[in-house]
Amino acid sequence: LLLDLFEATHGCDWTNNDNWLTDDDYCNWQGVTCTQDTTSQGFEITEINLSNNNLVGSIPSSIGGLFNVVQLDVSKNSVYGVIPTNLGLLTSLEVLSLSENSYNNPANSNTGIMPTEVCDNFTPNGNLVAITADCAHP
Repeated sequence: LLLDLFEATHGCDWTNNDNWLTDDDYCNWQGVTCTQDTTSQGFEITEINLSNNNLVGSIPSSIGGLFNVVQLDVSKNSVYGVIPTNLGLLTSLEVLSLSENSYNNPANSNTGIMPTEVCDNFTPNGNLVAITADCAHP
């Protein structure tokens, strides 16, 4: 799933892509933070912080498979396209920062408008405490 993000946003051209696509454990990749999973004794990705890192492209829908991510920050890049509704699958997410990108949204191109499906999935569980994009509600 991380490789999808790397490829979709031209990871070879990122400002800092240290350890990505190496034999090093993904928990040591630049911008990726892991914590120990107490049930499996393995590690799970809990934070992705690629802010201001020259990401160019769109966020792949496979990002929704990173179920344990608590913080996702891709702000201050050149991310475009539509915000994937699969972000709504990230039920552990507490902080989401998508601002200062170029999402396809004429109403607010600076921050992007979250798809209703994403906002609706976050509101009931009460986990999301910070978001730097607007939730569009009809």
